[in-house]
Amino acid sequence: MKKVIIMVLLGVLVLLTYRCFYFSSNSLEGLYINNNTSPILEGPSAKVDTLKIYNDYTFENQSWGKGTYEITGNRITFKYEYDYGKANFSTSIYRPALRNSIRITLNSDLAFYYEKVK
Repeated sequence: MKKVIIMVLLGVLVLLTYRCFYFSSNSLEGLYINNNTSPILEGPSAKVDTLKIYNDYTFENQSWGKGTYEITGNRITFKYEYDYGKANFSTSIYRPALRNSIRITLNSDLAFYYEKVK
């Protein structure tokens, strides 16, 4: 009986870990809003900024415009064009424990992130 309980608990732990650290384009698709209280150098310049992520590996953003993205594990890289050529922004994706909303880190020191709302 103890072995069954231990196996079930290990299974739940593996599923929670997978859910928190693995993301696909299907799970990322949606509308995100940032929680910035001030502009940051590499991220959005607006205090209120939205990010729309589509299933076909494209995105739209008020600061970066339109572009593409790549997912590698729990990392996402946004690629876009701006006045001086091409640029990219690479950051991490996470899902806080026991919450359903996905967050895309903008600045971990200041706790700025995009949070999925739809």
